[in-house]
Amino acid sequence: MNATTPTPAIPGLVMRPFRDADDYTRLAELISATHRHDGIPLLPTAENLRVEMEGSAGVNPARDVVLAEVDGALVASAGVERVMRDGMPTFDVWGNVLPAIRRRGLGASLLAWNLRRATERRAEEDLAAPIAAQAHAEDDEIGHRHILTDAGFESVRHFFLMRREALDN
Repeated sequence: MNATTPTPAIPGLVMRPFRDADDYTRLAELISATHRHDGIPLLPTAENLRVEMEGSAGVNPARDVVLAEVDGALVASAGVERVMRDGMPTFDVWGNVLPAIRRRGLGASLLAWNLRRATERRAEEDLAAPIAAQAHAEDDEIGHRHILTDAGFESVRHFFLMRREALDN
């Protein structure tokens, strides 16, 4: 993060860029821990994340992902990926914060980093077309939804996770 980013005063907090393959493992553990707490059934593996990020032309982990550590332990992450939605370049912003460290301003700080990074990418990629930012939040992610709303995001779609347990019949 840079000097213009308001980072919360959390003892031992260090922000750093995504470095290498070991970070996929740590990131998968973080996302899975936050998703289990929030009742989200998606529990990615390091390999899922590696394939997804390295297979996307819209994200460079070393530049578009930031990790937050407290005393060397990963406690939060955030990232930006450029995608096309309805023919419009869109920056998909995401983040995860461990429950034990929530409600201290870290999520809002990471969202500010994401939006700043999206603005940098727009300039770097010389995107003249209108641009949007989007994020996803589950119904039960109340804090996440508040952070997004406070940053000017508004709900435009609602989704249902639908599942069929067996393919035998």
